Amino acid sequence: MTNTNEIATSEEMIDAGMTDLISKVKKVAFVEGADPTDAEVVGIIISKYFKWDGLRIAEAAIEGLRDSNFRALAYKFDAEVNMEFPNE
Repeated sequence: MTNTNEIATSEEMIDAGMTDLISKVKKVAFVEGADPTDAEVVGIIISKYFKWDGLRIAEAAIEGLRDSNFRALAYKFDAEVNMEFPNE
């Protein structure tokens, strides 16, 4: 059984780290005057972190959907990813 305090601590750690990272990336990855959403910035962060590896990017998206209880969407997306990367 997971301790509720561990979940809160984990979520707080992720929130603090991502908030700082998003802010920093917005300053260096976009032209002056651009106003990207946090979702756009996180997409770029994930893309660069996984070195533009589409399968790993998709796997991260699928896990994010599962974690947020969008299991049916995750299942459908996973099926599409498996068709795109059949030998992986």
